[in-house]
Amino acid sequence: MRVPAFFAALLFPAIAFAQPPAKVDIAAGETVTLRIAGDGAATIDSRKPAGPLPEMDAAFMGQAKTAAIVPGVKSQPAIAANSSKAPPPVAPGAVRISLRLVQPPISKSPTGDMLLTIENGYDGALRYKAVMHRGDRAAPTDVCIVIPLKRGYEHWPYPFDRIELSNFSLVPWHAGDNISCE
Repeated sequence: MRVPAFFAALLFPAIAFAQPPAKVDIAAGETVTLRIAGDGAATIDSRKPAGPLPEMDAAFMGQAKTAAIVPGVKSQPAIAANSSKAPPPVAPGAVRISLRLVQPPISKSPTGDMLLTIENGYDGALRYKAVMHRGDRAAPTDVCIVIPLKRGYEHWPYPFDRIELSNFSLVPWHAGDNISCE
């Protein structure tokens, strides 16, 4: 028996209407732009090659090499990235995420460092979870919230293939709040 599309949508809503992805995979060398709904669902707008490392991101890497990050601390200080150019404004109403393998001499590791750049175009701070993947191995990693309308960086001193982001939420942010990490 054939069921008309209208009735199928009523009977099988999960099949009739595609749900936004709960997890977003980003490969090394890729940039993904997405939108975050009020319930945390992520909708991918675009996926493209990350391109060369921007000057602002290279400046962050230079500062990150000398910053002391204390394991287990649940709040991190902001690291200033001194760049000769002002960064372009963050696009409102979207999140743009790039994962890059950064090679020496910018990298502090002979095998390269990984740099995740997140531009948060929302009025709330972006909270998320992350799992790194290399080959058939996977491990969760600590990440910090990304301040509204700013860039956030995550850095690892070793290479991996891709990162899986999930559990997106936008939380209230006030000037002077700490950058919390989980």
